Amino acid sequence: MSAVNKKQFGFLIDLQKTEQKSRAIQATLDRLPDELASLERRLEEFKQAVENESIRLAELHTTYRAHESDASDYQAQIKKSEEKLKAVKTNKEYQSGLKEIEEIKRLYSKLEDQMIACLEDIDSAEKEIANQNGILEKMITEVNTDKKNMEHDSELQSQELKQLQNEHQLLLENIDADLLAKYTSVQAIIGEIALAGVKDAVCQVCNVNLPPQMYNELLRADKLFYCPHCQRIIYPVKAFSD
Repeated sequence: MSAVNKKQFGFLIDLQKTEQKSRAIQATLDRLPDELASLERRLEEFKQAVENESIRLAELHTTYRAHESDASDYQAQIKKSEEKLKAVKTNKEYQSGLKEIEEIKRLYSKLEDQMIACLEDIDSAEKEIANQNGILEKMITEVNTDKKNMEHDSELQSQELKQLQNEHQLLLENIDADLLAKYTSVQAIIGEIALAGVKDAVCQVCNVNLPPQMYNELLRADKLFYCPHCQRIIYPVKAFSD
């Protein structure tokens, strides 16, 4: 342990706080591009779904027009076969002609069922597209609003980060070099959190109780102590809570 100036240690605590806040803000800013891309991707995926349904509708219309053409052909064939039937001279030819007409009518009836089903699909697709377009319009508005809010928040956070960086630099300039060296040394070994507050003799980072004598000496806030468990620099929360 070594002697420490309480004011200097207060600067060190403030330094860690600015670093923690800065890291949190920077992490949020780093996530922004992915979050914006996610919004755009969700919108594009829905647009593609609407486009796919529009393509399906166009294909249904094409199919229906083909059915209409086939129906016209069947109707022409029936008419031609009926005219041909009037000219037959034998019963065998007549029965053959009837059978031919019945087969064409069967195919025509089957085609009519397909046309009805196709029309139902067209109606369903048109309703779905209308519904999707309504959702898409709302989604575009929501995405644009979310993007604007995120960009606005990002600007505010960038300003706050810049202010924290300025405060951090000022603190660095005012902290004793030896104390700062001890702080950065612990950071290099332990990680980002080099300081740990102690409350009621308990380290607030590792939750381990300090020996009574160490805690009593720590409360005077005039010496540098390390947590016997997590090895962080410790300080009494009560002494720096004002």
